[in-house]
Amino acid sequence: AGTSRQLTAVRDFPDIRDRFYEPPILPLAPSLLPPPDLLILDQGDEGACTGFATAGALNLLRQRKVPLAAPDSVSPRMLYEMAKLHDEWAGSQYEGSSVRGAIKGFFHNGVCLERAAPYIANQANWSLDIAQAKEARSTILGAYYRLRPILVDYHAALQQAGAIVV
Repeated sequence: AGTSRQLTAVRDFPDIRDRFYEPPILPLAPSLLPPPDLLILDQGDEGACTGFATAGALNLLRQRKVPLAAPDSVSPRMLYEMAKLHDEWAGSQYEGSSVRGAIKGFFHNGVCLERAAPYIANQANWSLDIAQAKEARSTILGAYYRLRPILVDYHAALQQAGAIVV
């Protein structure tokens, strides 16, 4: 079946403030298996891929932290809306954003759980409230690095960190 989705991804512009990932000098595993019971998210037809990709990576890392109990999903809506506030484009009345915007939004605001900021498709005029902002401070970003487009760097980062956002 055909799709009406438009593929409009563009390469991220370098930023002199980026910290580049340097793989450790350790052997790489010959393969990495997908995690069991991975929570798959669906952005539908909304251009919220940056929020969903970041939420997917965070959910995986949270699941690995507490392996016996699948943690609640973080909010793709909050991550997407914060990405639009921190990305390289003026305003926020547009669809789509950048990974850089999502990471900066997460760095500055943290992220609350989806039950506090549920994803409602094509929701207009979303804004962060005080309760969501307070909860978001319990899930914050530590260090983050830019990956060079080198396959072994991606492999090493996945092996070392457990998840990457692309």
